[in-house]
Amino acid sequence: MLTELRTVVLSKNLICHISGLETLVHLENLDLSENSIETVSGLSCLPNLKTLNLSGNRMKSTADVQHLAECTALSSLDLAGCKLREESTIDMIITWPLAFLRLQGNPVVSTYK
Repeated sequence: MLTELRTVVLSKNLICHISGLETLVHLENLDLSENSIETVSGLSCLPNLKTLNLSGNRMKSTADVQHLAECTALSSLDLAGCKLREESTIDMIITWPLAFLRLQGNPVVSTYK
């Protein structure tokens, strides 16, 4: 089994739904960039997840990313090039204790005040 993995890179795999990570309790870095994910879920089972790359996916609304609030160890989040449109998404994310946040290329960035 791969239960001791600390880093997993699954970029560019046409993934639509996040699942099957429950046994990776030591996972610290997860790259799911350039997939087809529309809603983020299934990550709260990763208590040590610190770095998450979801850039280039298809999340649009606050509801699509609100599950990330349950990832309490998260310190680095990349959501660049997604389709985030709601200002409430940024309002929610800036309350999280992140050391790194990348949002470039989302429609909301050009309208957020």
